[in-house]
Amino acid sequence: MSKKNAERSFVAIDAFKLIFDSSVPLKYKLIPLFAALYLVFPLDFLTDLVPIFGYADDVGVAIAGMTLFTELARRSKNS
Repeated sequence: MSKKNAERSFVAIDAFKLIFDSSVPLKYKLIPLFAALYLVFPLDFLTDLVPIFGYADDVGVAIAGMTLFTELARRSKNS
């Protein structure tokens, strides 16, 4: 497994740890919350009734939210 793939596989684990880290600002901790709310909110950019594409935006928002949160939280801890 390449280094980049190994880093991606630990994004969820890092995000979980960072959510409970007191040094991470609350404004960053709201990003995964809003991503999760988007998953359960009935209105999407693409409706879930379309077989494959309807779920693509849900997955994209979840991945983008977790990645954004992890990157911002890591930067705030390092600064």
